[in-house]
Amino acid sequence: MLTLVEKILFFIFALVAMYYSYLGFKQIAVSVARGQSSYYPRYNQLFARIKEALIRTMSQKTVFRARPVASFFHSFVFYGFTFYLLVNAFDALKGYLPAAWLANVNLGIIGGLYRLFADLFSVFIIIGVAFFLYRRFIAKDKALEQNPKTLLH
Repeated sequence: MLTLVEKILFFIFALVAMYYSYLGFKQIAVSVARGQSSYYPRYNQLFARIKEALIRTMSQKTVFRARPVASFFHSFVFYGFTFYLLVNAFDALKGYLPAAWLANVNLGIIGGLYRLFADLFSVFIIIGVAFFLYRRFIAKDKALEQNPKTLLH
């Protein structure tokens, strides 16, 4: 459990991180919105569209279709950091809950599997990142080169 000062600092840092994440996502959304407008309203069938977006994101089916080898290693990084989101949420919760509440919590095999998956995904992330570093800096894959006509800023 965190002390009161640590809880306040953690909360402030979390708010700052969320604010800067919002700014980054907003910048991307504004860039995308400058493109061709859609022919249908963006908020029609909102829940069905959110469900479809989550299914596409978590299945990574559009990524796997295009580049199977790179996508395989991309999945290590994607699913690893997705699992880290869960790990960090539990760690934050443990920091705010009183220690007495957690003293008798024994998750048994579920807790063991949770820690095993956290360790496995850590290794998968390292393997995925190592693959992409190799691909970028050692193999110098031509597919990663930019078109000189492309405006980068």
